[in-house]
Amino acid sequence: MGPVADLKTNGGELFAGIYALFPGMIFLVVDGLVLSPMIHRLLVSFTSKVSERRVRQEFQEAKRQSSKATLKLSCHGRRNRRFGGTSDQ
Repeated sequence: MGPVADLKTNGGELFAGIYALFPGMIFLVVDGLVLSPMIHRLLVSFTSKVSERRVRQEFQEAKRQSSKATLKLSCHGRRNRRFGGTSDQ
């Protein structure tokens, strides 16, 4: 699709150039907004199960270490109180 007649003024040529670029930019922006959720879903599906397992194992290990430290502190505090000492919690 092109101009129906020759453009005779500089203003007409400027308007035609801007009018040709503006719909192209709008088209790209709308395509990005429409396709981005689908592309994101596709990329997320490529994540490996190995990395999910590794993260889950690291979380469980950190949770175990945290509970062991809490148990050790609470037992230490009870032992000190039982023998007349003060708790260092």
